[in-house]
This record gives sequence, structure tokens and C-alpha cells, in this order.
Amino acid sequence: MPRFSLDKNTLRKQLRQQRARLSPALQKQKSASIVQRIVQSPVFKSAKHIAFYSAVQGEVDPLPLAHINHNKQYYLPILQENDQPLLFAPYSIEGECVNNRFSIPEPVHKQDQRISPDDLDVVIMPLLGFDKHRNRLGMGGGFYDRTFAFKKQKSCKPVLMGVAYDFQETPQLETESWDVPLDIIVTESQFVTA
Repeated sequence: MPRFSLDKNTLRKQLRQQRARLSPALQKQKSASIVQRIVQSPVFKSAKHIAFYSAVQGEVDPLPLAHINHNKQYYLPILQENDQPLLFAPYSIEGECVNNRFSIPEPVHKQDQRISPDDLDVVIMPLLGFDKHRNRLGMGGGFYDRTFAFKKQKSCKPVLMGVAYDFQETPQLETESWDVPLDIIVTESQFVTA
């Protein structure tokens, strides 16, 4: 595990560069291992409403989960204006998507199809870095922290599951008052829980 004693922006840059060095074949292989761990977890098996994300810039790709039906409904995050909390819209493999302002695909949907974040059972989240305390270093936009801030007040669903490559683990991340810790982190070789 690399030793970092860097500010968050430098750490983000370093981890992005490290992730970019993974070949597409290695990204696919590692993502498949992570997806397999998720599928075998009791949390995933019991969940009905599962949100994940469209992978960009070498992130772990959770899309193969959408091929696993078992009476599950999948969702992707929808950005709102003015940095409001994320909303979630149904996703299917055959459904149409359009790119948002960050060029990340979002499902084409009707407004009444959106689901509230607290109605989800599991949310699979991307990250740049994490530590053993389940703290998450994201891209810096704070979208997930704003969306799931209610989880800081009470223990409730959804289960927040971060996915990352092993090398994205850092000894200890500096946290802010608004940071929402993850419930679980899944990598190709470990399952980090409380």
C-alpha cells in the first residue's frame, strides 16, 4: 500500500495518474473480480433497488451488474442544477442514455420514474481513494456527500458501497464535517466493513 502524506488535490492527481496507467484489459479483469465479490455479498443478494454509476476515466466498471436480474431494479445517478443532491433514474441495458455536463451517461427517463436516494437499498459508488475507516476520497464535487448527508444523522438505508482497485487504499484520509463514510468498500482482494 503506498504511503501518502499529501493534500487532497495532490492525492487525487496522483491516484488518477495511477489509475490511468492500468491497461483496458487489466481494468476489465479487476472490475470483473470486484463485481464478482459484490454479487456474492449478502447485501447485494437481498437488495431490490440498486444504484451504480457509469464508469469514466478508468474507474471500476460496475455495468456487468445490470446483466444480473434476480428481480432487481438498477438506477443511475442524475445530476441536477446548482449542485443539488443526486436523483436516481431506472437503468436498463437496452435503454437510451445521454451525456450530462461532465460527459457521464444518464438514462433518458420521465421525471415520475426518479427514485429518492433513501428508497434505494444499495448505492455502489466510485472513488479515487479510501482508507480502512471507510472514508472516501471522491472527485471533489461533493455530490454523493450532499445526497446522502441524511445518513450522518441516523443509521438507515441505503448501504453505501464504494468500489476501488487495491492500490487506491491510503493509510488515513483527512475528513471534513460533511464527509459521509461508506458502509462497505470492495476491491479485487478485500471487503472492508466496520
